Amino acid sequence: MKPIFSTTQHRLAAHYLNRLRAANARLVTGHVSSAQYGLKLLDLDWVGYMRAVCYGLYSLGAAHLRLNQYAEATARLQEAAELARQHHYPIVLQDVLDELTQLYLTLGEPKTAEPFLYESILLAREMEAGPDKTRCVANAVMLWKIKGFAEHAAGWAGVVADSSFLDHSSWFATLADLEMTLGSEGFQQALARGKLMALDESLGEILKLLDPAHAPETRPEQMSE
Repeated sequence: MKPIFSTTQHRLAAHYLNRLRAANARLVTGHVSSAQYGLKLLDLDWVGYMRAVCYGLYSLGAAHLRLNQYAEATARLQEAAELARQHHYPIVLQDVLDELTQLYLTLGEPKTAEPFLYESILLAREMEAGPDKTRCVANAVMLWKIKGFAEHAAGWAGVVADSSFLDHSSWFATLADLEMTLGSEGFQQALARGKLMALDESLGEILKLLDPAHAPETRPEQMSE
C-alpha cells in the first residue's frame, strides 16, 4: 500500500521552497529582520504540519482497526510510528505503539506485538505517564493470555484492575477469559497478588520477561512533544 504521506511530498516541497526563496530574496535586498521573521514562521509551520500529519495517520489507522480493516490499519499506523520517531513526537508515538500492540494481539500474533509493547513501556516510563503505563500493563495482560500464561496475566491484571482508564470491551473480555481458564478462586487469588504490586514494579517485571532484542536500536536522549 502506497504511503499517504508520499503523495503530498512534491506539493509540500514546492510550497516550502517558494517560502524559502521569498525569505532569501528579502535577505538579498537587505530586509534581514523580515527574512528572519519569515524563516521563524516557516519553521513553526513545518513543525505544526508534521505533527498534524502524524496524528492524522494515527487517527486513520485507529479507525481502520475499529472497522477490522487490518491491512489498512497496519500501513497507516506503521507510517505514523515512523514519522513520530523521526520528528520526536512522544505523545503521538505512545498512542500509535498502543494501537500497533493491540492490532497484532487482535490478529493473534504476540511475537509481532512484543517489540511495540517493549518500546511503549520504555516511552511511558520515560514520560512518567500514568495512563500510558496502565495501558502497557493491560496490553501485557492480553499478550501473556494469548501466549498461554494465564496466571502471570491475571496477576498483572490485578495491578490495574481498579483503573478508570480501562473500560473497553476487549479488556473485560480478557478478564472473563482469564477467570474461565484459572477458575474463579484461582483468578481472584492472582488478582489479589497483583493488587499488592506497584505499577512501575509490574512494568519492570514485564520488561525483564520480554526479549531484550526488542529494545529499539536508537533512543533519542530527549524527545519533545
